[in-house]
Amino acid sequence: MTDFTSSSRDFAADVRRLSDPHADHAHKIPIATALRDAVDSYTTSDINAFMSILLQPLIQLVKLGQPVFVKDSPEQQLRHMYLEILLRMPGTHEQVRNSAAELMNTAIHILRVDNEENAVLAIKICVDVFRIHKAELQAHGQTFIDTILDMYKNMDGLEKEKEKEKDKEKEKEKDKAREEESSKEDESEPHAYTVPEIGEMEKLKPVKRVSYVVESSEDIMKDCRLLFRTLLQAIRQLVVLLRGVEGPVPDSELFGQFFEGAFKCLSLWPNSMGDDPREKEVLDLFAGVFHELQPHVFQEVWTLRMDFFVNICLEHPVALQVAQSLMANAELSRQLTSIMLKHLVDRLDILGDQEARSANITLRLFKMVFMSVNLLPEANETVLAPHLTRLIMDSFPLAAKAREPMSYYLLIRALFRSISGGKFDRVYNEILPLLQELLENLNRLIAQAEGNIRDLLVELCLTVPVRLTHLLPFLQHLMRPLVLALKGSPEMAAQGLRTLELCIDNLTQDFLEPCFAPVRRDLMGALYDLLRPLPANHLLSHACIRILGKLGGRNRRLQYNHPVLDYHPAAEEASILLSFDSRAEHINLAPMTTLATKSIRNSNATYRKAAFDVLKHATSVFLQDGAQGRERESVFTTAIDGLFNAIHIADLKEQSIQYIRDLSKHIFMAELLNREPGPASSRRYPMSPLATTFVEWLPKSLAWNDKDELKTAEGVVRSLIEDLAAIGKDDVAMDGGSAPREPSGILHNLASAFVGMCHNESWRKKMAGCKGITIMVSTESLPPKMTLEREFDFVRALISMLKDMPVDPPRDVDEVTDALMDVIKKSDTAPAGEDGVPLHRARMPFLTGILHMELASANAIVRSATQQCIALLSELSGKTPTELLSTHRDRLLLPIYTKPLRALSFATQIGHIDAVTYCLSLNPPLPEPNDELLRLLSEALALADAEDQNLLGRPVHRQNSLALNRLRVACIKLLTASMRATDFFAKQPTVRQK
Repeated sequence: MTDFTSSSRDFAADVRRLSDPHADHAHKIPIATALRDAVDSYTTSDINAFMSILLQPLIQLVKLGQPVFVKDSPEQQLRHMYLEILLRMPGTHEQVRNSAAELMNTAIHILRVDNEENAVLAIKICVDVFRIHKAELQAHGQTFIDTILDMYKNMDGLEKEKEKEKDKEKEKEKDKAREEESSKEDESEPHAYTVPEIGEMEKLKPVKRVSYVVESSEDIMKDCRLLFRTLLQAIRQLVVLLRGVEGPVPDSELFGQFFEGAFKCLSLWPNSMGDDPREKEVLDLFAGVFHELQPHVFQEVWTLRMDFFVNICLEHPVALQVAQSLMANAELSRQLTSIMLKHLVDRLDILGDQEARSANITLRLFKMVFMSVNLLPEANETVLAPHLTRLIMDSFPLAAKAREPMSYYLLIRALFRSISGGKFDRVYNEILPLLQELLENLNRLIAQAEGNIRDLLVELCLTVPVRLTHLLPFLQHLMRPLVLALKGSPEMAAQGLRTLELCIDNLTQDFLEPCFAPVRRDLMGALYDLLRPLPANHLLSHACIRILGKLGGRNRRLQYNHPVLDYHPAAEEASILLSFDSRAEHINLAPMTTLATKSIRNSNATYRKAAFDVLKHATSVFLQDGAQGRERESVFTTAIDGLFNAIHIADLKEQSIQYIRDLSKHIFMAELLNREPGPASSRRYPMSPLATTFVEWLPKSLAWNDKDELKTAEGVVRSLIEDLAAIGKDDVAMDGGSAPREPSGILHNLASAFVGMCHNESWRKKMAGCKGITIMVSTESLPPKMTLEREFDFVRALISMLKDMPVDPPRDVDEVTDALMDVIKKSDTAPAGEDGVPLHRARMPFLTGILHMELASANAIVRSATQQCIALLSELSGKTPTELLSTHRDRLLLPIYTKPLRALSFATQIGHIDAVTYCLSLNPPLPEPNDELLRLLSEALALADAEDQNLLGRPVHRQNSLALNRLRVACIKLLTASMRATDFFAKQPTVRQK
């Protein structure tokens, strides 16, 4: 190859070869390539010779050469090489300065007439030459801009022309394909496979002057990213310059358009962004534009477009980095933190019902806000403080009703972690009034929660962001969570040990002993469990040894407590006879069924199938031998539990459901055949131990938190009830030759089991009882008379559920009210009695007697459900509520009249006032206008007018303040309803005037 590093004689020879019109272009390409690659490495003397000899010939070759639109042709490659050499020439050289105008005109000519690849290089040449020789080329700048504008104007025509060409080419290719298809002799292949794909047709088209640029998508994306970066730099500089010359600064509307457009441009980075320094620079440039905005423009832009920003974060999480950068800026942090926090708090209600991705973005936004408070406490602490009460205390009732309560607890954890490490006096002062209620709520939730949610609640309880001195009055609330933490994961145990050691180091023995007393046994047991050798966590063991040493032997006081002993009833164990090598042995079923039940949910498919077989064989033993005795009942219950767990396993679902149905049919048929019929008036239906155990366990199968698992369990229980109801209708005889008896006794026992489950402490198990009642009521094969006979029990159980529900009503509380309505409706469809009077109508006075006392309940949900029931009874009976309640008026109102309102709690006062308000709102009103009613109204008037200090006292707790507001509202409603008693109040002008 020719040497391009020394003499001008070589350059002249190269020019002659390149300018020879008769030379083959393929032979010119290596010469041009070598010149292009070596131009950057020439010394000063060489570059002078190079520029003086090659510059003008190259310009002439490019200017006089004809455009080529075949991409891979030698002519196109050679022209492209000439342009690259011109682009790489040093723009500051004297030769370039002298030829700048000619070079600029040539590049503009290429831009107008040549193909897309050469036009891109021409644009770069124009930009570089104009930037270096701006003074000499001032007149050519407008020509370049006009050329660019003409290109944009012609875009519409280009697109239309392109579409027309595409259509023509497609038609040609389709016609060609049809001709080829018709000429084929073998027509077995479908026509669809003979037509070329659109992509193949596009490849067959020639490259014409209006064809699109053939570039890879990655190259296009790189160019777009570079353009976006340049625009951000330019916009920021423009804002700075406009402010410097006191020009019109863009308003919020214009910057709002920039806000939306710029965030949409983040789609240029479809994958993760921010790790690369260049990408991080783009984000910094984007955030830097907001630094130049006036405060009121910044405020309006972000306030009006927060919803848009959150939606963009869902599509492009990298947008969060822009907001995070602004929040870390001392000048903008307070403003943006305030805007974002208000937006998030206003939408706190929907956090628990969002999809996982949306909830994750919302939590990240909250964490960014909390981070800004930790980073710049002087500016942002006062922004966060007013929202603390809603963020902390409102999260608990919202979590109770949410589809995903974990989101609210994660929010509180992020808040506690952010503000616990620094000095936030204003924040601590806002939390202190909430401390008692907060700890009580957490302890109540811990007692009901399970699994990960309980661990998270324990962590919240141990990391409340207040000083130890403020926790001293409520230290007993930390003891039970402390024990659970020591029994939890290593991270939880480490947190519990730190808390325990902090208390021991800073508090006296006399103060700690009463707090430790209720949990001493569990606490010491948890510490002893952590004292384990390697490979257990040695850090936890060392911390336990240190804590026990600081206790100074106080752990030995546990010896004076009564020992905890395991009690095993003296009963025959459940066993199965197995033969091994002609030797038969009775094998205890208890450990086998326990292991099989655990393996059903926590093992691979092979073990699950084996475990299911074990459980089937175990239950078959009880079908033969019965379940007499506590031990056998326990083993049978464990086996049934495992079988019901199997219905939620995909590969065992169908066979487990079928086996459970067959098992229940066998148990119930055997029970009906072996049981002697009792008197018709008897309410007791004794059953065998096996049937009793099975029936009592059925409600527990509905105690699931997962919706899908609950739906499956409901379907199984419903099918079992339908099978049981169908037994009495079948005429199929069993081995004894007698037809099965009527199964009402078993159904009544099952109803009693559901009612009993409604009185369980756990809300999840209460709801299992409610679901069971709903299933029995909605099962069409069960006669309405069955529901009527148990109506009072069902109503009492469901109302008891509403009265015992958690302080924060759960989301499924409406299902209890719906079940109550369904029971009454189904009972009303019962047939008439022998006297022709519908059975339900005859029982309505007794049902009203159960309901009327709940009108004055301290629970608002109970009062609302009772009023709905009375309205339903009125609709079914055709009587007014006043007529239904008239016989119970004294029993309802006398307890309200006889006790002064101020002697009762706020909740009870509200209940009594609401009951009277409801009675006065009836048409006609239920209460008689007398002195007792006047005294009650006077009390309500006094409560509505009283000052808060006179009713609340000191200290003022948040719940009492909320209850007082509800009490005032109830008093105003009562006074409004009482205005209907016009004649009576005409004699009391003073009271009426007030």
